Amino acid sequence: MTENEKKDVEESAEEKEEKSEEEELAEKLEYHRLAGSISKEIEPLARSLVKVGANLIDICSQIEEKILEKTGTKGGMAFPCNISLNNIAAHYSSPPGDQTVIKEGDLVKVDYGIHMDGYISDFAFSVSFNPEYDKMVEVASKAVKAVIAAVKPGVKSNELGAIAEKIAKENGYRTIIDLSGHLLEKWELHGKKIIPNFSTPSGTKLEENEVYAMETFITTGSGNIHDMNTCYIYQLLPIRRFPRSAPARKILKIIGNKYKTLPFAKRWLAKEVGFGYNLGLRELVRLRALHEFHPLAEDKRDAVIAQREVSFIVTKDGAEVFNWEFDDI
Repeated sequence: MTENEKKDVEESAEEKEEKSEEEELAEKLEYHRLAGSISKEIEPLARSLVKVGANLIDICSQIEEKILEKTGTKGGMAFPCNISLNNIAAHYSSPPGDQTVIKEGDLVKVDYGIHMDGYISDFAFSVSFNPEYDKMVEVASKAVKAVIAAVKPGVKSNELGAIAEKIAKENGYRTIIDLSGHLLEKWELHGKKIIPNFSTPSGTKLEENEVYAMETFITTGSGNIHDMNTCYIYQLLPIRRFPRSAPARKILKIIGNKYKTLPFAKRWLAKEVGFGYNLGLRELVRLRALHEFHPLAEDKRDAVIAQREVSFIVTKDGAEVFNWEFDDI
């Protein structure tokens, strides 16, 4: 091979590599948008299920069944459907046999995620059954919309957090400081970058083609949260020691085949593993093979919390919300 021919081959290889990166980006954005379009299709059903007297486990199950129906073999649930009431901010996904129902006066937060080939859409809305909380629902939406309107390549996350906090305070509320918007990576719900819900001294820059979920939690309380004692959502961690019990080994096999690094629900395992699933979960937690997502509650017990969340792509001109219509946020 002559030097010129070698140079041509090297240039051709570089072109293929560059094209491959472009194709990967196009695929990533296509799958995010596809997950988002399914999320938009499911939202009317999700809202129709949220009513006084409805059982939380029935709402979770119906939303999750619809996600599986719509995504087919190429996708699925990015995490268990969360339905959190009043002072519970997040991570309440009905346990097996849950008898909790929505009551008159409740403020209900519904949070569900969809993935297509690991690329995620994360979406949440609130429904108030108390006129006193209607404004909170509106303020949560207003804050998310204002943050997204300010998104552009190079903007710092702390600048966006200050916008959310300002809107909350102007309306007499606080934001939950320990919950934030987050980068969405393939098979990773919470990436390394965050968008806080309050002003911080420094932040990270958002970059073109990054994908984020922006969620704001508005509270009548202190803005601080704590882990509750119970746990209904788990996520696989790197395995350092393999379990001995058959149920624990079966759980690991199910996770590897179905959920990978995405969160999953305790009640899913009750069906898939059957007898001994609790024993298996306890063993895996003890071995530090699973991360526990405890329900998160406001420190002020009589507080209530509203949530709004949409997902977006950082574009060269701003942001593209791909799981909801921007004007309707």
